[in-house]
Amino acid sequence: MKIRILIVSTDSTYLERMTGVAADRYADVVEVNGYSNAEALRHACAGSRYDVTIADANLPDTFTLPATRVTLLLWDGTTEIPDSAGQNRLVIKKYQRISKIIALALEKYASVASDVAGMHDSGEITAFWSPAGGCGKTTVAMAYAAKKVDTCKKVIYINLEPFSSADALFDGESKSISRVFEHLEGNLQILLQSLWTEDRASGVFYYGRPENYDDINVLTPDDVHMLLCACANVADAVIVDCGNMCDQKTKVVFDLAQQIHVVMDGTLCGQRKWDQFCTQNNIFEDIREKVTVVRNRGAAVSALYGVGRTVALPVVDSTDPKVVYKRLSQLF
Repeated sequence: MKIRILIVSTDSTYLERMTGVAADRYADVVEVNGYSNAEALRHACAGSRYDVTIADANLPDTFTLPATRVTLLLWDGTTEIPDSAGQNRLVIKKYQRISKIIALALEKYASVASDVAGMHDSGEITAFWSPAGGCGKTTVAMAYAAKKVDTCKKVIYINLEPFSSADALFDGESKSISRVFEHLEGNLQILLQSLWTEDRASGVFYYGRPENYDDINVLTPDDVHMLLCACANVADAVIVDCGNMCDQKTKVVFDLAQQIHVVMDGTLCGQRKWDQFCTQNNIFEDIREKVTVVRNRGAAVSALYGVGRTVALPVVDSTDPKVVYKRLSQLF
């Protein structure tokens, strides 16, 4: 069900631009209607229900705005700010990027609208994990995500590491994934779409690194379950970049994933940790049929423990992680 957004402005040119951006960029999420005439607005509100209102802060008295879950009042930066901000009313600057205004409206709505995330039934979840750090797991995961864009309309990359290096692979500003964690009890599917950033180079949708180390650590297994199910319901493919631990949260990712890619770099340390995981952790037998061992940088793996699928990736002669992942994405 789409979010119904009402946009009201006496500036018909601005109104047309705003409704156009909302309908184009957020077509999968919103249904938008715009009005610059008080009488037309009155008739529209009499016969329709809206979830979000975005309106000029200084509308003439002839305009009556409906009560909605969220109301954003657009301030032009010069006139006196009206005393209109309340529990669900927020005054923001009118002349900024329109897509940013729409995203803010959706984020605010998602935080107050309830949502129950069940089992996903759409997007494919692929987990990337390694028992050892420094093996290039994040670069490989991003290369896989970029490759999936060739066949999927929407691909989400989620990094669940407390210390993430993923931002080095993307250009531009992004909103922290911590803002998603703040509203896990809200409407996650809407929130995810209001906060994600599309990487122009790859077409992958992603979120910025956590604002604080503990933002990842305090997540519960149930939180991870809700997050990934919501992601899978708004995307065709979800790429989950896990930390090196194998705890209950990682187990939730493994349970939900259709594929698990274990990245190895051929070091003795990595091999020893892989041996220990396969022989001592009872999770391995539960996931073995899902596992593909990714031999990064031309690495050899001395024991596969019954894993039948391997992928060999060569060494890419570059110190720029963006160059590396783009090259590797051609080889998956």
